[in-house]
Amino acid sequence: MSPVNQYKRVEDEFVDRAGKKVRKVWGGLLSFLKLVIQKGKQRFTVMFIPHSEKRIFNFQISVFTLIFLFFILSVLILSFFGLSTHFSSTNKRIVEVTENLAESETLAVEY
Repeated sequence: MSPVNQYKRVEDEFVDRAGKKVRKVWGGLLSFLKLVIQKGKQRFTVMFIPHSEKRIFNFQISVFTLIFLFFILSVLILSFFGLSTHFSSTNKRIVEVTENLAESETLAVEY
């Protein structure tokens, strides 16, 4: 067998092995995504039953919707605390600058 044919055979074997590994990883990823989508589409029924038992209020909500609502709530809470901290530090800095300005004005008047 010539060296060119040997090289071509080694190359083909390498490509076949690499292709099998890529297909295996891709297949695993696709099956994982299908599982996530399947679980995310599941629905929960939420029921509010009043003590008077007159009218029961129920609704269905999917897991994707719950995750989305949790994400939005988390962003709102983190934004609230971040902005309130920023406002507090900015307000403190403004008070310090105002006090320094008033002190400088009194020193300028006394001079």
